Amino acid sequence: MLKNGDLFGVPPHGFLANLICKIVKAKTFHWGVIIGKDKDGYITSESLGKGTSVSRFVYPKAYIYRIKSLKHEPETYRLLSFHSWYGDKSYDMQVNFLTGIWFILKHYLKIAFPIIKNNTFNCQEWVVYMASCLGVKIIEEAEYPYSRNLEKSEYLEYIGEYNEKGLDN
Repeated sequence: MLKNGDLFGVPPHGFLANLICKIVKAKTFHWGVIIGKDKDGYITSESLGKGTSVSRFVYPKAYIYRIKSLKHEPETYRLLSFHSWYGDKSYDMQVNFLTGIWFILKHYLKIAFPIIKNNTFNCQEWVVYMASCLGVKIIEEAEYPYSRNLEKSEYLEYIGEYNEKGLDN
């Protein structure tokens, strides 16, 4: 069973997303956080193409990660409150380009590139923000969030794969 505060990573769809995941050796492309459950399923907080949104978990397959240091499952109203602080922000298009440059400079040329924060969010930045609201760091400060460093984060526990049948762990 998924819990409030669980993060999910969705496999890539489409040529470009698959290519990016292949380059960075990631199995996920899009990320979000579970903020609640009702009779119709799970409610999520995500940053999609239009920006941050409260949505429904509609993915046929996702990989579930739990924040290790959370002592208690956060309440839905608390997660909604965190969402509301930046719930009107547009999608951060420039960070995708900056993350690409940062990745190439760091991993291939061994050059440190400073992180630029601009109060807009792509989906990976959004889950890092939501975790920080819970008082938890899930990646190092000197890194841009991207699928691979989230998947390999020492602060996250891989729970299993979620599909139409539920959670396989």
